[in-house]
Amino acid sequence: MTDQKDETLRRIRAEWEEEEKAADRLDYDEIGGATYLTVNRPSLLRLQARSYEAGYQAGIEAMRERIDDIVQAICELPDRTSPDDDPGALIVTVQELRRVLDDRLDALKAVDRG
Repeated sequence: MTDQKDETLRRIRAEWEEEEKAADRLDYDEIGGATYLTVNRPSLLRLQARSYEAGYQAGIEAMRERIDDIVQAICELPDRTSPDDDPGALIVTVQELRRVLDDRLDALKAVDRG
């Protein structure tokens, strides 16, 4: 998935650079500490939208991976058995779930800092 995402972003970036050469005006806006490129040409606006969409999709995919990690961690909690009538059930207390989620958030923070 990462290779496909990288290729999509490379293609969008190349198209952006071509269109940028013809842009009448480019503005950089800073909102909430992030810098956004704004343009006044419809073709660049379409590329900007595609860029945001690619980033959004990458974020969704990353979130799905995190959810899989959380489910796996819950499945690996010690001394667990599912009810006989519902073998796919995950039985977890609120405290255990909170601990798993906190551990995963701490791991994400460590990656962001690294």
